[in-house]
Amino acid sequence: MTTIRLTPAQKRKLDSAVKILARRRGAHVSRGEAVAELAEIALRNSVRWWPSGHEPEFDVSKDPLFDKSIIFDMGPTDSRKLDDLIYGHRRG
Repeated sequence: MTTIRLTPAQKRKLDSAVKILARRRGAHVSRGEAVAELAEIALRNSVRWWPSGHEPEFDVSKDPLFDKSIIFDMGPTDSRKLDDLIYGHRRG
């Protein structure tokens, strides 16, 4: 087990992340589980961790999955549909 010291503002952010993750999973989530999930997300999105002014190792504009011309129509949307898309299907 590792102890991490957080400021009150950091604790509020972590608690918000815990609530979001718990809603997505539909079950209780500990702070430790939330930290592990956040670390996993950071590792998968490591290009966002580059300091401003530094270029990533690869040019994302040449990545075929980074094609801004790809557009799709979701049909009629409302806040519930967008929440489901962003946060996952809500249970209950």
